[in-house]
Amino acid sequence: MIALGAYLGKTSFSVDYGYSDNVYAEDYKGDSFGIAAVQSFADYGTELVLQFRQYALDAPGSSDQDLDGMNVATIGARVKF
Repeated sequence: MIALGAYLGKTSFSVDYGYSDNVYAEDYKGDSFGIAAVQSFADYGTELVLQFRQYALDAPGSSDQDLDGMNVATIGARVKF
């Protein structure tokens, strides 16, 4: 997995990429790409998290050999008290 990150004041960003080969079965290849941002609201002890990830799988022999386009978006918050 490759990951890059940046911290800009009260906002942080990250980008990552992962690749797998022959994990589930012979000749199966998969990859994922993700981006994320975290915004800190220090006065409220809160962080807001936004993330997007895209998954793809090349599965020879299946009815749909290229399983592209599985997208996942998440939104979350962490509150410290």
